[in-house]
Amino acid sequence: MGGIPPVATLPPEVIENRRTWVTALRSGEYEQGQGYLRNNGEYCCLGVACDLFDRDSISHLEMESNDISEKTDQALKLSLSVRNRLANMNDDGSSFREIADYIEANIKDPDLGVK
Repeated sequence: MGGIPPVATLPPEVIENRRTWVTALRSGEYEQGQGYLRNNGEYCCLGVACDLFDRDSISHLEMESNDISEKTDQALKLSLSVRNRLANMNDDGSSFREIADYIEANIKDPDLGVK
């Protein structure tokens, strides 16, 4: 019968984790870098997420910008296409504030506006 497909919803704790991440991106506590989750004290927006939700993975953060830990992925529920979009925004020059605005505008959307 067609109809409108059900809208995926996120658990409240995932939305709260995303808000925590947005706050951290706007905090000024992290120096922004490109190409890696973390390198020489600089972070990609996804590296900030790993620092928040899986600090134990910090020694493994010198990886590609979209390769986050399982624990961080569980905290934020980010698909590969979402991680790629955010990594590209970061590496193409969007500021942490601009990325935070984008995440916040789409915070309840499981796909963060990526279609």
